[in-house]
This record gives sequence, C-alpha cells and structure tokens, in this order.
Amino acid sequence: MSGCSFIANCPNCGQDCDASVESRPFDHTDYWCYNCGFTATSEVRYMDLEELNEYREDAELEPLKKLPEQDFKY
Repeated sequence: MSGCSFIANCPNCGQDCDASVESRPFDHTDYWCYNCGFTATSEVRYMDLEELNEYREDAELEPLKKLPEQDFKY
C-alpha cells in the first residue's frame, strides 16, 4: 500500500480523528475517531447479481443475465 496518515476533523463530533489515505490498489480514505467512536473504512467486495441489477435499474441500464468476471485481487 502507498499512502499517508493525518489528523482530520471528525464529521460527527468535530474533534481530531486519525485518517489514512491509500492509493493502492485504488484511492480510498479511512477515518477513526477515538473521541466519539465514529469510523469510516473502505470495504472491498463484489455485488451479487441481484444487487448489481438493482443498481443497474436505478441507473436505467439493462439487467445482466450473469455476473461479469470478478477477479480483482486486493
């Protein structure tokens, strides 16, 4: 992983919280507030066909009949 850690303002309590930005294998930022317990972390997963098609419907895209290849290694 490549990134850096820094202090950010907690979106819940406004106090200082730890944050970490990573750029590999993709850009994401995670937060941990030791004052109020707020946390926001990245979750890497794949949607199943039903969930993917729900999002595709919302985006006015045709539903898929089968999942595309899901082989991203993280």
